[in-house]
Order: sequence, then structure tokens, then C-alpha cells
Amino acid sequence: MAGGLMKVSDHMCLRLGLGYGNSTLLWHTEDGRWLRNTAYSAAGLDLSAGVQLHLNGFVVSAEAVTTQFQTVEAKIGIGYAF
Repeated sequence: MAGGLMKVSDHMCLRLGLGYGNSTLLWHTEDGRWLRNTAYSAAGLDLSAGVQLHLNGFVVSAEAVTTQFQTVEAKIGIGYAF
């Protein structure tokens, strides 16, 4: 994933990213085998969009990532910038 930040204000940035992703859903059967669920698995282009807030040294971020527009995952993060 590669991307960038665009400053919107002193305390907020927008995040955009592009890359390659692989999301696989596996099911474990009663006889010990693993099966790949192809209906809920995807590989290919990853797109990411989100927002990042800077508040008194703390950084809070939220973003959504999609793989081939078949799967979507939400992410949040909290950190400290020094």
C-alpha cells in the first residue's frame, strides 16, 4: 500500500492509498481440513480512504479499505506524535 496525506486544516488530514491486497476466508471442517470460501475472498487492487486528526500530540485515525470492491474493512488507530 502506498499513498499520501492531504492537509485540510491544522488538525486534520485526509488519507488516500492504493496497493495490492489479499483477503481470504477459510473454514475449518470437522474432519480437520481447511476450505477457502471463494464467495467471501478477494485478491487484487486495494483502495484506502480515511481521516487523521492531530489533537495535543495525540493522533487519531479512521479509514476504510476495500479489496477489488468485494471486501471492506474499517480500521481505527490511536497514537502519540513526538
